[in-house]
Amino acid sequence: MKWISFDTESIVGPIGPAGGAGAAGAAGADGSDGTNGTNGTNGTNGSDGADGSDGAQGIQGIQGAVGPTGDTGAQGPAGPVGGIVLASHSSYINTAMVYRRIYLGNLVYGWNHEGYEGFSIPNNSLSVPQLNANCGIIIPYDMRTGMTLRVSYSVQSGSGNGNVEFAAFRAARTSGNTAALSIVKIFQVSTTAHNSGAMVTADVVYTGTAFREGDYIFIGAENKHSTITPSRLRFTYSLIGRP
Repeated sequence: MKWISFDTESIVGPIGPAGGAGAAGAAGADGSDGTNGTNGTNGTNGSDGADGSDGAQGIQGIQGAVGPTGDTGAQGPAGPVGGIVLASHSSYINTAMVYRRIYLGNLVYGWNHEGYEGFSIPNNSLSVPQLNANCGIIIPYDMRTGMTLRVSYSVQSGSGNGNVEFAAFRAARTSGNTAALSIVKIFQVSTTAHNSGAMVTADVVYTGTAFREGDYIFIGAENKHSTITPSRLRFTYSLIGRP
């Protein structure tokens, strides 16, 4: 079998359309962070500045007007008092002093009379009738720190040496009351009165708060000797109070 060939002319096809744009490439990966730089060193402190000079003194201001006069201040309390003479008296008992009786003054005229006889009370019954309250001395104000009693006395020559006691009694002062005053012995002093005619002294200092303002003080003389009877007692005393 024989093959018969035929010469053929190639036919060119039409031009195809342009190809589309290619897709964008993928984004590249982020680069790694750079390292931080090192901190700079601190600068040195500057030196202190010099002190400034003192400013000039200001001029004196104008004196203000005189203010009004202030009110007068209250009077201050009284200063301490060394002592106040509450009573000073000279008297006598112109009789023989009865044992255990207290002579407080004159029966009519009270404590400040030259004759102390006439009014006495037994030493175991310390009460004074209202009519004889004038034998008491009224305290002008509180005697807060005590009293001093100074006595000098003598007895008639020939009557014997007698132990005589002087004492201070206190009683509350009443008004419009006929009841007898109850008196309380607060302090006393005694010594022996010689019949030589010489004066003897008997001083006592009492410290305490027994004597109050307005109370009575009675000063009494008592024969303390059971066998000797002092006669015609002469005496003088001062009673000093300390507020």
